[in-house]
Amino acid sequence: MKVGEIKAEAIMLLYPSVFVKYDDTDEADIERAIYELRLDPNFEGLINSFTGSINRSLAYIESQGYGERKCAHIKKSECEKTENGLIILKTEKDFYKAESVFCRSGKEIAVLDFTVVSKGILTKDVGEDYTLIYRAKTPRLSKIGKESAELEAPAGMAEHIPYFLAAEQLASENEELSKEYMSYFESGIKRLGELGASCQSCIETLYSME
Repeated sequence: MKVGEIKAEAIMLLYPSVFVKYDDTDEADIERAIYELRLDPNFEGLINSFTGSINRSLAYIESQGYGERKCAHIKKSECEKTENGLIILKTEKDFYKAESVFCRSGKEIAVLDFTVVSKGILTKDVGEDYTLIYRAKTPRLSKIGKESAELEAPAGMAEHIPYFLAAEQLASENEELSKEYMSYFESGIKRLGELGASCQSCIETLYSME
């Protein structure tokens, strides 16, 4: 879903009559609508404020542990040994939250206990390569970003973000509707976040592909 579409849908929630002359199923029409609204001093500030609001919605998604789930293979030779027989796995740049650390010796899959430390993931040194399942950070928007850019968000979640934007705008004007929109956003994010496969099924799927 494009950034401009998210902002347009938020405005439709706040001011339904504004978009009567536009076809809200036509992507080009929505892009044109955002461009024209930017020329209106009544809407320019609102549209610009949506960038920060979108970033706050992405921060919420991350804080709930619903960022995109990724898998990283980490070679033992790339790890840092410690004095107490443990080992530190270096994480990817987009790492946000660790879900599972495991390794395989022969046909056996071992899921390992771990602790997140400043340098990475602290776990047992088993003499094998490791696999880390983690939740990734979601890139934030910049103030100079394009409205036509696709929003990088976990699958299906971008469609709920307009409700977050509208809820923030209505917080002081219409508390009841603001709470309704925010509840819709939060419940939708939770439902989508919990739809993903469990870590154990991810591990099994990963090795069944070899």
